[in-house]
Amino acid sequence: MYAIHKGDITNRGFLSDPGQWSPDVASALAEAEGIRLTDAHWAVLNAIRAFYEENEVPTSYHILCQDVEEDLRPFKYNCVHAMKELFPGGGIKQASRIAGVPDYFCFGC
Repeated sequence: MYAIHKGDITNRGFLSDPGQWSPDVASALAEAEGIRLTDAHWAVLNAIRAFYEENEVPTSYHILCQDVEEDLRPFKYNCVHAMKELFPGGGIKQASRIAGVPDYFCFGC
């Protein structure tokens, strides 16, 4: 298991070097935030990473929900509520931290 060190994380909780991200790092970040990653979590994290790698900008709730709609069907709420249930410490911002995408500020997130 990956051990997170103080220098690995910015003061906002994002990876200092997004290039160091791996599934083990994601698991360690999630565990530090009290989350045990499930298949639904991984669907969200992988969608966030794929969107960022393709577009070099963070995704939005709208785009993310389109990408993971099928994986979130077990949730009885809409996608935004499902995200907040999966990532109770900040929804898409918390998911982005765990997904290892660079720090950003989003007014709508």
